[in-house]
Parts: sequence; C-alpha cells; structure tokens
Amino acid sequence: MNKIDDILNSLQGQQPAIDDSKALTDSIMVNLPERPMERPSRVWMAVRAISALAAAWLVGLFIYQQITDERALQGSTSYAAELPQGTALKDAYLRSMQRGRQQTLSYTFVKKHINENH
Repeated sequence: MNKIDDILNSLQGQQPAIDDSKALTDSIMVNLPERPMERPSRVWMAVRAISALAAAWLVGLFIYQQITDERALQGSTSYAAELPQGTALKDAYLRSMQRGRQQTLSYTFVKKHINENH
C-alpha cells in the first residue's frame, strides 16, 4: 500500500481523547478574532421594507382577483351563447360594459366565456 493510505488507515482507527473539553472550548474562543456586529445600512433596510410591502400588496391583489373571478363565474349565465361566432375579446368586453352589467368583469372572465361554446 501507499504510505498515505497507511497513515489514513491508522488515523481512522484512532478516537480523539479530550482531557478537558471546557479548556479546549475556552482556548478556541480566545483565539477567535473580535468582530463587531455590523448593522445593515439604511438603504438595505429601506429596500427590504419596500420589497416586503410590494410582495404583500401583490399577494393581496392576486387573491382579490381570484375571488372576484370566482364570484363572477358563479353568478353568471351563459354569456358566450349571447355572442356571435368570432367575437373579439375587446368587443365582448365593450358589449358587456354597454349593457350595464353590475358584476365585475375581468380579462379571464370574458375570455373563458367566449371560449365556452367554441
């Protein structure tokens, strides 16, 4: 065998014995360099706060959009049956708005109803 392999095999068989673990811990801690606790800069604190606020606002917006879409779909009749074949999404939305519908319409709502019978 190789000399390095012999050394590694002999080291693997040995278990370290610590006489005084408290003294070992203390000597390690004494030798560590002192580092002051650095506070993040005000710019980073502001960026964190703004990004957290934006993320919370976007999650709330997505939840609100899902709730309004589900309510609109639950309370709607077959809107696609009223539209002629090949109606553009914009035209369907404008037609709905002109009829004075009280329910909230969104892009996904109108698109789903146009594609319902096609």
